[in-house]
Amino acid sequence: MTATYSLSDKVAIGGQPTVEDLHELRAQGFVAVVNLRTPGEAGQMLSPEAEGFAAQEVGLDYSHVPVAIAELDPDHVRRLRAAIEAAGGPVYVHCGAGQRACALSLMALHPHPHEDLVDRAERLGLPVTEERLKEFVRLGSSHAGWDVLQAI
Repeated sequence: MTATYSLSDKVAIGGQPTVEDLHELRAQGFVAVVNLRTPGEAGQMLSPEAEGFAAQEVGLDYSHVPVAIAELDPDHVRRLRAAIEAAGGPVYVHCGAGQRACALSLMALHPHPHEDLVDRAERLGLPVTEERLKEFVRLGSSHAGWDVLQAI
């Protein structure tokens, strides 16, 4: 099973799941999967379409919110938050290795954060090392910055 990290009772994050992992997630009580990988991303075991089909085959709801580091947008966070809120139970959010999943999920779960979410990601064991993503999360981690992101 791909390593998973729990962010809350409702959200766990990690890397790209295999078909077998999707079965295991369902057996663990997850009800939905959110894929943040862009189509054609390097190292993709399953295309977003194939993953969606496999997830639905095992009884998981599936959402695809493609997030490219070069095109970060507050709408990604809003769409992820909506997918998490729409799920009737635990959600597994993933990207390739877990960095985007961790950063954006923390932002989605904490729309008005009171801490540095980059530091929190590091404490969770999934440090945000990509500078553009780190800047986006840090801006979103500040009250004033989040208001700026929301206005974009």
